[in-house]
Amino acid sequence: MVQIIFLSIGLPTDSTFLDSLFRFRFLSGCYDNSVHIWTKDGTSVFNFAAHTGPVKAVRWLTVDYPTCSFVTASHDQTIVVWEWNIESNATECVGICRGHERSVDCIAIDEHHKWLASGSHDNMLKIWSLTNDENHIEIAETQRKRLKSDGRGVATKTPIGTLAGHQEAITAVQWTGWNELCTASSDHTIRLWDVELGGMKSQLAGTKNFLDVSYSPLNNLLVSGSGDRHVRLWDPRSKEGSLIKTVFTSHTNWVSCVRWSTTSEYHFISGSYDKMLKEWDIRSPKVPYFNLTGHKDNILCCDWTCPNFILSGGADNRLEVYDYETL
Repeated sequence: MVQIIFLSIGLPTDSTFLDSLFRFRFLSGCYDNSVHIWTKDGTSVFNFAAHTGPVKAVRWLTVDYPTCSFVTASHDQTIVVWEWNIESNATECVGICRGHERSVDCIAIDEHHKWLASGSHDNMLKIWSLTNDENHIEIAETQRKRLKSDGRGVATKTPIGTLAGHQEAITAVQWTGWNELCTASSDHTIRLWDVELGGMKSQLAGTKNFLDVSYSPLNNLLVSGSGDRHVRLWDPRSKEGSLIKTVFTSHTNWVSCVRWSTTSEYHFISGSYDKMLKEWDIRSPKVPYFNLTGHKDNILCCDWTCPNFILSGGADNRLEVYDYETL
């Protein structure tokens, strides 16, 4: 069983050479503890057992040549930073984050690639430094021996901050500013956090468990997916009227994932346990803009980082890649 839990699209830096060589690489995490790197035509160019439990979240950190880096989080309570050498097609663990007491279900990296946020089944939101800050790095005893013998070792990072408040598992986390985070939870709330002050700024209450949330810097709005089959559009900074601006009703089962377009302030996608992936235009909320079919079982994750491709992964062990220009 290789159910695809989480997806991330890797985009090359502003280099014509790198773009022609690297093209697009899709990163996926699976229930069989593995991580796969794919090409846009569905070829798996590399896969390996990244954890001792199901991989619950993956994110590209840097995409350069010849070395890329990415982050994975797992049911085994750890977050691992990896480097992938394109030429040798090999990975190396360069850091392990330990501190959560239960499964780490979601991660987010800030736009400057300096900070990592993680949400867990232990109800905690933790902040980690992605730089080599010695104040938050420990070396395990077995790793100390290795460090002495060959001059190398894997750093174990501890969190620089822990934000408590959720009463149940955190299911999604997003950076909404350089010092602000948004989380969704099974406790029926979405919360905004001030990272600098270390506390909650505001709370959005729902009636069912939230499974995912996505923020768009183009319009400063949130979309959420939940267990009541509805997608909701939120304006968390609204001072007048309801914070819920629109409700999108078309799915017939849990909405497991939502993602904004990175180039349009009006479009987003949603995936559901009804096996359907839908694109929406917030200006026409009554019906989906597109219905994307292909999955035979629950959709568990989706991604629209690259404007050209929409991705979804599901319990049917399939990674679907949709070319947006041909829809």
